[in-house]
Amino acid sequence: MDINGLPDDLLVKILSFLPTKVAVSTCVLSKRWEFLWLWLPNLEFESHWDPRPGLGDFINKKLPLHRAPVIETLRLHPTWIPHIKPEDIKRWIEIAVSRHVRELELDYYYQVACLPANHFYFSKMENLKLVDWNKREHYSLIKNMPKLREAYVDVGYSNLKNLIIGSITSVKRLTICSSEGPYGDGCDFKDLEQLNLCVCRNNSLNLLVQLLKGSPNLRVLDISVMKDHLGDEPNGIVCSNQPSSIPECLLSSLQIFNCSPYFGTPQDRDIAVYILKNARHLKKAKFLADTWDTVVPKLQMIKELRLSPRASSTCELVFAEDLDHIERLQGLDVFFCIKKYLDMDKISGLHDDLLVNILSFLPTEVAVSTCVLSKRWEFLWMWLPNLEFVSTIIPRPGLMEFIDRKLPIHRAPVIERLCLHLIWQCWHSHIGPKDIKRWIEIAVSRYVRKLEIAYHLRKDILPSSLFTCKSLVTLNLKWVALIDVPSMVYLPSLKTLELQTMSVVDEKSLQQILSGCPVLQDLSVNFFYTDNLREFTITIPSLKSLSLFFPSNRNLNKYEINTPSLKYWKLVDWNHGEHYSLIKNMPNLSEAYFDVGYSNLKILNNAIGPVTSVKRLTICSEVVYGDGFVFNHLEHLNLCVCKKNSSNLLGQLLKGSSNLRVLDISIKKDHKVDNGMVSWNQPSPVPDCLLSSLQIFNWSGYLGSPEERDIAVYILKHACHLKKATIYSQPCSFPTLYMLKELEFSSRASTICQLVFH
Repeated sequence: MDINGLPDDLLVKILSFLPTKVAVSTCVLSKRWEFLWLWLPNLEFESHWDPRPGLGDFINKKLPLHRAPVIETLRLHPTWIPHIKPEDIKRWIEIAVSRHVRELELDYYYQVACLPANHFYFSKMENLKLVDWNKREHYSLIKNMPKLREAYVDVGYSNLKNLIIGSITSVKRLTICSSEGPYGDGCDFKDLEQLNLCVCRNNSLNLLVQLLKGSPNLRVLDISVMKDHLGDEPNGIVCSNQPSSIPECLLSSLQIFNCSPYFGTPQDRDIAVYILKNARHLKKAKFLADTWDTVVPKLQMIKELRLSPRASSTCELVFAEDLDHIERLQGLDVFFCIKKYLDMDKISGLHDDLLVNILSFLPTEVAVSTCVLSKRWEFLWMWLPNLEFVSTIIPRPGLMEFIDRKLPIHRAPVIERLCLHLIWQCWHSHIGPKDIKRWIEIAVSRYVRKLEIAYHLRKDILPSSLFTCKSLVTLNLKWVALIDVPSMVYLPSLKTLELQTMSVVDEKSLQQILSGCPVLQDLSVNFFYTDNLREFTITIPSLKSLSLFFPSNRNLNKYEINTPSLKYWKLVDWNHGEHYSLIKNMPNLSEAYFDVGYSNLKILNNAIGPVTSVKRLTICSEVVYGDGFVFNHLEHLNLCVCKKNSSNLLGQLLKGSSNLRVLDISIKKDHKVDNGMVSWNQPSPVPDCLLSSLQIFNWSGYLGSPEERDIAVYILKHACHLKKATIYSQPCSFPTLYMLKELEFSSRASTICQLVFH
């Protein structure tokens, strides 16, 4: 059936399932399709982390043309595009209001008031989402929303107070997070049935009390921390003042109470106990224990809730509803689930070795908590081969005491893995370098095989015994300073060494460690804090994999690498300063990854020379290497095109890679895009790989710019043996139909080439 024969209403319905920019792009199909998109009921304009030009112009041109009498939904997400101004957003909202918008969603990041001193009247709006983190003083009066039924309000830093609250009292469902605390008096939510309160702020519980007092018909209460909300100072939320009289919703309407995550702090406990004690018609109360908190003994806090009085005799208290929650929960909650579904007498009858194996799949604190189940379980955890102690971004008391008590009584003759992840705890607690040294010494005495340490203070935490540990096979240090490394370093079993975002006082410390690892095979070093490191040498005959990251150390003068057994090499060199590299003796290298963001041509040439034997190459560079380098064995090339000279680098690589079979063009994750590539200089003559070997061509994030189009058309035109070309258009790019048509109708040298668009 010809789709053009369908009635307009049905075609508009079909278009409504497509992203707005895709739907708009159909206007080029034919005269019949030119105006269909103008009747779309839902419009969405969204930017991405990687901004692309034209979003503001696109909205300015298209939104005023829209003809639908009512805009059902308008979503504006120009979050990361700085050239979109507050006056632009104001104009777009005014257009939406004139079209009787029913649902409006606005996400605007920049610290400028986008609704300054204006009155907006949304007589037909049913859904409002307002995220206002503006730190500047501003005023906004939003009113006349009689049909509003759902609101999401996140006013992180603003001073909107009761100006917003007073306008949304008609809602049935409210999600709210506010740093302002309680709003003004006189705002009652008589129709509110479901409340979602984010408790990441100090004043959250006082806000809860006020909302409970003003919501007489509340049926569902959800207390949680919104995704990506990190919360206030480590002291947490302030104590709530219990209402002088019990809120009416607790006496007559509240049926469901959910708390996730539940930390078990005195403040958390007080509000939970108060609700359980006074909610007369409560049917179900569910608590999900804090998944970050692996220290606070959960048995005690769960006991407190189980034994607290409940006004409702039919209230079901739940800590884990089914086994699907086990991965999200820790501590005794896991075993409440097990008890619910398994016969504990039968599982206790299993052999000790099997029970220890079962416990090894659980987090350490969970396994340790099983000691309270029965006398049989009291000592089983002590034989665990893997131990992991992790702090969280929300600090909890007792981690040091927990490790101090449990680690010394561990009985396993060999610790297979010990993880001390103290990135956040070091900022908020009294865990010091001496504590960590003591724990590492215990692990060394138990013949630890894999050791992972993360500690975010530049202190000496590594005992001298670690540097002569004969059992150690893997060592992973993150944010750890190499201070006072002993002159004698001998790690005869160490095969993997990862130094992530490390702090090196001088090159001597690093050299002493590397020279004491005779069988090292995998080395990864992130030179994050290395201001005093001026030069270093890596000469390791056994090394098979090497990853080096230089962020911006201006003091680095040179480095030398001599690794005859190397098979994989990753070099990320963003160093702004002039420096020298000598790379040699890599006859077995088969794969390389280069990202030389700011380095000079000399660095790139020195790196490229030894790797011409690779079969697989990933590269991102601002500069193009010199002539004379030939990649006769290269079969798979991944090129990042975020730099201006990427097109010239591609031409150079194609000319020197006569056996290339797969070409991938993309923009690497977290790479910022320059202001477009320079014009494509077509290689002449046509590279051998296009004439004889290239079979697969992929382009991810294709925008259809003239430079990109010229490259894609050239490859399609000359790749005689191409089997498949796949083009992944950029999600935030503007109407792509026309630019894809250009490729679809361009000439192809290969008659069997399949052109695929995503």
